[in-house]
Amino acid sequence: MSYQKNREEFIGVVLKEKGGTLDAAQRLMRCATTIQRVRELECSVEMSEAEAARVAKRSESAEKRAAKIAATFGAKILTQGDPRGYCLKLKLKSGRHNTWGGPEAGFGVPSQGYPASRFS
Repeated sequence: MSYQKNREEFIGVVLKEKGGTLDAAQRLMRCATTIQRVRELECSVEMSEAEAARVAKRSESAEKRAAKIAATFGAKILTQGDPRGYCLKLKLKSGRHNTWGGPEAGFGVPSQGYPASRFS
């Protein structure tokens, strides 16, 4: 599925959750993109300790923001370190999911990673 379709589906799901807003969906997607890019960097680039600490701090900050946003409509966040899938997922009160793991695995938040040319 294209990013645009994933994005539209995600916005629709958030709007159907009680208390979900367009602003919340957009902010969650920004957090997901930050987390996705951090995970890609961690897997693809050699970093000094200082760089790794700075990147980890960005990820932690994005995760905290995402948790606060999700809490506004009763969702919880789930994160994973593998950038090949959804790095940020929501465990929704409605139980909706778009991943193979069922409701326990959550609903993936669309993100845009770095272009492949960034690592060549």
